[in-house]
Amino acid sequence: WIFSFLRDLIQDDLLYRILLVAIVIVASFFGAKLLAFIIKKIIKPFVSKTKTDLDDKILAASGSAIYRLSFLAGIFLSVELFKDGIKSESRFLPKPLVEIYPFLDNIVSIVEALLFIALIIILLIVSFRYINVFLDWYANKLESDNNRNLSGSLIPLLKKVSKILLFALAVVVVLAKFNVDISAFVVSLGVGSL
Repeated sequence: WIFSFLRDLIQDDLLYRILLVAIVIVASFFGAKLLAFIIKKIIKPFVSKTKTDLDDKILAASGSAIYRLSFLAGIFLSVELFKDGIKSESRFLPKPLVEIYPFLDNIVSIVEALLFIALIIILLIVSFRYINVFLDWYANKLESDNNRNLSGSLIPLLKKVSKILLFALAVVVVLAKFNVDISAFVVSLGVGSL
């Protein structure tokens, strides 16, 4: 009923939709801050009491990414609310907003594409951090087992190869999202790996 009251008070569907987007983004910002606080004050002390330090390193590698991903989820939600709102019937106009302002649909598509790319970049960075954490942990385990030669030569190679593969996968996912024919790219990756 609060949103209905706000809509009647403003009496402009476009301004109402923009205000709704702003409210959701601000709420997601504070929700992300709350989640980061919970992780820092509750989960981190709990994790630090375990016997191994691998979980501490994983949590440290995840730290800012959890905040960014939760904030990005709120922005995704606000864009979806805006997209649904501009396509629905207007209370104060004879047609839906997208028919009156056709450029709004293009703006929403561009923002969705940018948010998707941001999501892929954040996930890629987090994946790179996890690779470093896991392979460094495994290298330390190998060194403690007196396999220094293996950890000194194999681990850096595994880090580079896995990061290259993840980056190629991210490029393929982004290109596929934008309906780019990726079959030649995938074939060249297969031939290049030989």
